[in-house]
Amino acid sequence: MNSESLIIRTFELIDSDPVNLFIRGIQLAEFGFTKEEFPQPELLDIEGYYLSSGGNFWVAHLDDILVGTGALLDLKNGVAKLGRTFVHPEYRGKPWRIGQKLLDTAMSWAKKKDLNKICFETTLVFHPKSFFILRRLFEWNTS
Repeated sequence: MNSESLIIRTFELIDSDPVNLFIRGIQLAEFGFTKEEFPQPELLDIEGYYLSSGGNFWVAHLDDILVGTGALLDLKNGVAKLGRTFVHPEYRGKPWRIGQKLLDTAMSWAKKKDLNKICFETTLVFHPKSFFILRRLFEWNTS
């Protein structure tokens, strides 16, 4: 596997179960969030929550392995919320740069949709992912 075999595409219904398991697995392993404590009903209806509302949700695959997700929720009036940005721990950083590529995909899509303000939520404990996203959003906003 190499980074050239990375495919980032829009979510399809067939992705529902793998995406749900992927995100919940990372949240449990890294943050201790259980399904009971943090239900996240939008994960059960990604198409309805993100796509039908004018947003988008992307999945990243290396060969046939789900290695990342990312989403933008259209909040209207040119504002979007970045969310569900997760990368499998084994594929973070170089040489893969999957997080960067997911964020670039989201920002390019946002520009096309005239979404010029991007916000995101994070946990109370600031995760390294949050620093990465803040730095990238700042660079995008000033370019």
